[in-house]
Amino acid sequence: MPRLRPYCSPQMAAEINQTADVLNWPLLNVIGNQQNWHAWLAQYGLQHEEQPLIHKMDSAATTVAMAVADCGICLSYDEIVAPQVAAGQLVAPLEDYVGSTESYYLTHRQDSPLSKAAKVFKDWLLEEVS
Repeated sequence: MPRLRPYCSPQMAAEINQTADVLNWPLLNVIGNQQNWHAWLAQYGLQHEEQPLIHKMDSAATTVAMAVADCGICLSYDEIVAPQVAAGQLVAPLEDYVGSTESYYLTHRQDSPLSKAAKVFKDWLLEEVS
């Protein structure tokens, strides 16, 4: 099962020592994702007297960029943030995760040939996930 875990800047991570510490920071959600901060907080029994500050973004790319810019903590798949982790821009301050039932799909029309660039991308993607 794919897993989402918190990621943030190294500066922010230095101040996160336990699960509840995420409530001290803005949380970055992707609109439309079923597994989000509400699911993550509920899974770890985090109740807060006030609603946590949750910013809603339209894409995972935006939440990752906001986390790199030190604007909050995003929930992400390890594979999506691997380049930012390798560059030292993001870290996982906790091992706590929430399982995801969502998936990504590559689709195309069967009755229309793929462009050369699209075929190269499709072949590369299929090789990466195999």
